[in-house]
Amino acid sequence: MRIETTLQRTFGVVVILFACAILGSCRKGSTESVPGVSITISDAHTRPLTKGEPVGVAYLSIHNSGGAPDRLLSGTSPTVEAIELHESITEDGVVKMVARPNGFAIKPNSSFVMKPGGAHLMLFDIKEEVPASGSLELTLEFEHAGAINVDVRAEEF
Repeated sequence: MRIETTLQRTFGVVVILFACAILGSCRKGSTESVPGVSITISDAHTRPLTKGEPVGVAYLSIHNSGGAPDRLLSGTSPTVEAIELHESITEDGVVKMVARPNGFAIKPNSSFVMKPGGAHLMLFDIKEEVPASGSLELTLEFEHAGAINVDVRAEEF
């Protein structure tokens, strides 16, 4: 009887640890893990992408409804070789695109909008086609909020 009780306890502990591990991995990227940070993504879109294209672009809005700042650091996607954070700026009357390797600051209780002529995600070396009405899966990495998965809809614009 003592062996049976020990086995039951051991099994119970294993089940609890397994559940905690599963729930912990589901929370990866959760904005609740850092007090004051609450990041949501909306209006994520790109043009349709063709396999073999050297570049593409994606736009989206980032909302920080928390009281603490955060920073978008990077992005990844299985559909493209690399994603860089870029911004179009005007200097001396000339528009040019510059990489933002330090990312973009997301102020507390505010939105950061990526749009043509401003901040955007540059997509390099398209590996798979993303047709109109399709979607590009990507993961955005934030300094505090962690990894957030985003479905970017492909549309003509």
